[in-house]
Amino acid sequence: MVLENPDMTQKQIADELGMHFQHVWRALDRLVKEGILRKERTNRRTYFYAAPGFGELEDIRRLQACISASGVL
Repeated sequence: MVLENPDMTQKQIADELGMHFQHVWRALDRLVKEGILRKERTNRRTYFYAAPGFGELEDIRRLQACISASGVL
């Protein structure tokens, strides 16, 4: 969802997924720390994008592990 629409706010993502804002924030933070996503801050907004080289099999496995650990699945 984040990669398809980087303009969505974390609150919009949380509402769409039926999750708490804090859970979305933690999940996105973990994905950035794992190197799966990168974030850019412009003014008061933070945008998330796929990290360079994303899409390799190992990245997909790390993404699945992060999602499972965050309780999204």
